[in-house]
Amino acid sequence: MSFLLWTSCDDGCMYIQAVNECGWLFVVVVAEAVSECKNLVDTMETAVPAGIPSTWGDTKVAEMVAKAVHLLPQLLLQQSGCTNEALSAYRRALRGFSWCLDVETQAVIQKEFAVLLLYGGVEATSMSVSMVSHVVEGGSAFVPKNNTEEAILLLMLLLRSENRKVAAGGAFDTSVIDHLCFALSVNGQSTAMAHQYEELLPGILSRPDRWYNLALCYCGSADSSVSLNLLRKALSPVEAPDDVASLLLAAKICAGKSETASEGVRYAHQALELAKGDLGYLRSCALHVLGVALHVEISATTSDSERKKLQHQALQALQVVSLPSLLCSEMHFGPQFVHWEKFI
Repeated sequence: MSFLLWTSCDDGCMYIQAVNECGWLFVVVVAEAVSECKNLVDTMETAVPAGIPSTWGDTKVAEMVAKAVHLLPQLLLQQSGCTNEALSAYRRALRGFSWCLDVETQAVIQKEFAVLLLYGGVEATSMSVSMVSHVVEGGSAFVPKNNTEEAILLLMLLLRSENRKVAAGGAFDTSVIDHLCFALSVNGQSTAMAHQYEELLPGILSRPDRWYNLALCYCGSADSSVSLNLLRKALSPVEAPDDVASLLLAAKICAGKSETASEGVRYAHQALELAKGDLGYLRSCALHVLGVALHVEISATTSDSERKKLQHQALQALQVVSLPSLLCSEMHFGPQFVHWEKFI
């Protein structure tokens, strides 16, 4: 039986799983499936390059083509050394076969393509303007220079689609903003990341979460005053005053200036009190930033006795954080920024 017919049957998934467990047979079946999908896609692209005429209406042909277009890159990824072909197949699907893809399927293909570009480990071939019509709006001639830039464009379009879906009553796919934040952060685009959070519709994230993520973005772009103001709003008594991550980030920012060091000490003490149970691994972060904030506060103190007191407290905190029992590799604040050391 034809592979495409099998995949349209209820038992298709069970069949594919069965041959997957048969080793060599799986390789043969995948090769045959790739050949069938390529033949169908090539035939349709040659016969109806502009898509099936609207007079045909919704047909089984369009449904079959949509399945083939979606399956082809997935199958190519199952074959060794075919990652570049899979990337080309994803581009081809989005560029030339949007006429047979519904909104949901197109979004799935965009997301799979973006994930492959970001984490696939293979640099895609260079692109031309005609190859990026699926990600360029308004006739712009901008061409991505690498995988990350192309993934960013795809994810930005997908994020807008997710906003429209939420406006229509659908559920928001949080993995889209996570992947986009990763791509923008590794590309050094913290300000652009903040703009993406600002464009999210109300209700997708809670207000404290939105402010915290925006604070991370502005902190990454060295705009600490804006970041601190956002965190103060997030930590207000009516919002999330006990959020440890927000307290630590606010303490770190405050520790950067002598004028706000005392405020940072207060945030660090509060975070230290709350870093228990599942959040126990953050105690080392709290002690570290507490020691830094106390040390900075010394420069703003005129009293010798107060200076000695603060110096003793700072040394005590830093000595405790150096204990092996408190050292932890999980010193992080979220998917946007990988290591705590980035902020220290």
